[in-house]
This record gives sequence, C-alpha cells and structure tokens, in this order.
Amino acid sequence: MSSYDAMQWTIIALAVLASASYAIHKLAPRSVRRVRTELALVFLQPSRGPSARRLGRWLAPKPQAGAGCGGGSCDGCETDRPTARKRG
Repeated sequence: MSSYDAMQWTIIALAVLASASYAIHKLAPRSVRRVRTELALVFLQPSRGPSARRLGRWLAPKPQAGAGCGGGSCDGCETDRPTARKRG
C-alpha cells in the first residue's frame, strides 16, 4: 500500500466518522447528552490532573434552558405569534 492509498483511506475514514457523529447527534440528542455528561463526570474527579479536568469541562453539555414550551424561559414560539390578516 502506497502512502497515497493510506492518506486516501484516512481521509475517507475521517469523513465517515464525522458523518456518523453528526447523524447520531441529530437522531439521538438525549443519548449524546447522557454520554457526554457521564464522560465529563469521569474527567472532573478531583483526583484527575488539570488537563483531564479541562477536558471534562469541555465535554460537559451546556445547561438546558427552561422546561420547554410553557416554562416561561423564552419569548414564545413561532406558533404563538399572531399572523398577519389575509386580504381579500
């Protein structure tokens, strides 16, 4: 196998990995959030070094904003806003 073939297969593998990661994130966001939380808790242990704790902070998912629709955490949904009257 030439170096060109190895580089080509590496690029293909990275593209497939990125595509699979994107698809999993879009199709199973709760599972991704749970896995990220569990990994972050492992790396944020006080016995870990500073670089591991930094990785844990980076992995930790952002806090969720409010309870969703009706929770008062936003300025309303697109469906709640009045629409313009139709002329005619």
